[in-house]
Amino acid sequence: MTSAMLDSPPSRPLSSMAMLTRRAIPIPMCALVLSLLVPAGVAQAQLPDPAAGPPALTVLTRPPGVSLSIQGPTEVYGLTPMDLPSSVVGRFSFLAQGTGVARTYGAFDFGTRGEAPYPLSERSGMSASLFIRSLNYPGIPNMSTKRSLRGLPMLFAETGALTMATIAQVRYRDRLEEAGVIPGLKAREQRHVRNAWLIYGGSVWAVSAVDYWLRPRFTVHEATATRLSLGVPTLRRESVVLRSRLIPGAGQEFANHRTRGAFWVTAVLAAGAGYTVAETVVQRRHTQLAVLLTDPAPDPIEVVRLENDVRSAEDVRRGFAYGALVIYVANLVDAVILDLGPPASTAPARFSVGMSPVGPRVGVSVRY
Repeated sequence: MTSAMLDSPPSRPLSSMAMLTRRAIPIPMCALVLSLLVPAGVAQAQLPDPAAGPPALTVLTRPPGVSLSIQGPTEVYGLTPMDLPSSVVGRFSFLAQGTGVARTYGAFDFGTRGEAPYPLSERSGMSASLFIRSLNYPGIPNMSTKRSLRGLPMLFAETGALTMATIAQVRYRDRLEEAGVIPGLKAREQRHVRNAWLIYGGSVWAVSAVDYWLRPRFTVHEATATRLSLGVPTLRRESVVLRSRLIPGAGQEFANHRTRGAFWVTAVLAAGAGYTVAETVVQRRHTQLAVLLTDPAPDPIEVVRLENDVRSAEDVRRGFAYGALVIYVANLVDAVILDLGPPASTAPARFSVGMSPVGPRVGVSVRY
């Protein structure tokens, strides 16, 4: 009886446990095989971490190592490449500067983190929007891009030209309402003065437009949710000289010598205004001489005096023309010999450190 009991098959519960064990063995074996075949990176990518924050946005420049100032609802300073904190949301102005690059200004709109930034200012190269904005009132385009030293002379020159042209137009209309030879001569004089100031004002407007075209701008190479790659114009001698050939002082402005650039453009505008004033004086002397010659018996001494006055006024006008030419040539010489780099600055160094966001639109930065 004992031998029979020992040789008999096991009871039913023990048989069920054995079957369960045999069925469970392939499960860890399959998991082991899958872990060896599937890369770890793929497995992690398929299982995102719900606690991870928004993706970081990195700003890069070509060339790298450019000092970048980002101002808006928050301020960030540093050298590129740099990671922006999540608090950079909204409209921000970018100012890039450094050795070997032109001082470049631009504006970008940053949506919520995870969206690609959008450029608000014109990119490098000619475009319809650039042409339209360049036709704004002279000086306004420069002042809107923080170039007041260059914009104020253009603003004053254009305002003065339009004011003098308006005054001459009013006098011209008044002379037309009068009958006679002398009012007709004076009307012709005021018409010539009006046209002279309009030509000068149009020249200032053209200078402002071309100067706005030549302003350094960012080149957007890439704008995604995680990368903003910008191209900053580099300083080259031929670029500086070419800009100074088109507009006096534009090359100096491009080479980060803002005071010298403002000096040259102001000098040329002043010489042009002096030439226009001398032109009005010449027309006035011609009118006085013509009025005197309408007399049947003019005084010979007075005629000689007015003729000398006409020649003197013409000499002054010629002097302003030569002066403008000399200023232009001196501007080119200065563009050839100036140092290609930012002038020495006494401003303290500043830097920022962005930290992880506290909330969806809250960031922390430390600035020295």
